[in-house]
Amino acid sequence: MKLNEETKLIARFHTQPNNRGLNIYNPYFEAAGVNAVYLLFQNPAPGPLFRAMRDLGIAGAIPAAFEKNPELVSLVDTLSGAAAKIERVSFVKNTSGKLVGYYAAAKGLSDAVHSVVKVAGKRVVVMGAGTVVRGLLAQWELDGVRPKSIVLYNRTLAHAKAVQKEFSQVREVHELVKLPEATGDIFVNATDVGAPWNKEDYTFTDAFLQRFSAVADVTFVPLAPPLITSAQRLQIPYASGWKMFLYQGKFAMETILDISVDADLLAKFLVEDFAHNWV
Repeated sequence: MKLNEETKLIARFHTQPNNRGLNIYNPYFEAAGVNAVYLLFQNPAPGPLFRAMRDLGIAGAIPAAFEKNPELVSLVDTLSGAAAKIERVSFVKNTSGKLVGYYAAAKGLSDAVHSVVKVAGKRVVVMGAGTVVRGLLAQWELDGVRPKSIVLYNRTLAHAKAVQKEFSQVREVHELVKLPEATGDIFVNATDVGAPWNKEDYTFTDAFLQRFSAVADVTFVPLAPPLITSAQRLQIPYASGWKMFLYQGKFAMETILDISVDADLLAKFLVEDFAHNWV
């Protein structure tokens, strides 16, 4: 691809050298003929990076190192979709100097789940009660998705109760120790259990998983964490964590660039990069 005066620049904001995503989106742009590049910008704080985005006309940004930083909400002009409900920003679109913040994980997880099972009318059991869960529930509200029931299991019951108070679609909340007793149609692990940095020894038993017709995971390192390998072995339909990453990336690029993204082609580069660069 030849760069020219019409090439759109998307920034990856980070505090240190970090190439994650660069070898996913740039090869995709090349293969799909999209006139855009994805480049790393580093700074200890997000403020100067956001000001540069306005001043330089950068089309959009993924503030990878700052997603949990509450300051991001004040650095954009408005919030859209699930971001407005949960006040969390994971990517930004710049339209003539106006910055709009979006929360991509909600859309990514919702689309990943829907790639294997319809949620409407189903009994959904969720492990976790953090930002991703709040975003997912907000996304379902926005999309008019109505499960039959949603039950949350979380280590800190107070956090789950707070989510229940915020979202009327949550029917019940329980402490995590009661999860093995849960039954339903769809099970979603919205925690980092199964990731190499989580040293917790938590096991999803076959007896537990076989109560569900589909499972989903947000853990994408490794590509097939324990929950997913068990689902594969038991032949239960599943949505891997990398699928969530795929669909949230698709959402971000389509929004920032006003294009349609080929999910299958993007998945090719994503899986290749994950296998070598995210272990």
